[in-house]
Amino acid sequence: MLLGENGLVVIDGERHRRERRLLMPSFHGQRMQLYGELMRNHTEKVLSKILLGQAFSAHHAMLDVSLEVTP
Repeated sequence: MLLGENGLVVIDGERHRRERRLLMPSFHGQRMQLYGELMRNHTEKVLSKILLGQAFSAHHAMLDVSLEVTP
């Protein structure tokens, strides 16, 4: 939706305004607070599995978080 030939970042004019209006309700007020809590909670869950002083893959940890919290 954001990237690609018809993505929001590459279209302009009335079509851009229409597409942007469709996306915006997801990024306001209470929804963002709840989304932030979801991200924090899952990040804490992932980090709790990492042992202090032990090497870990940051890539895999962040991928886990990203895949879990991306709608």
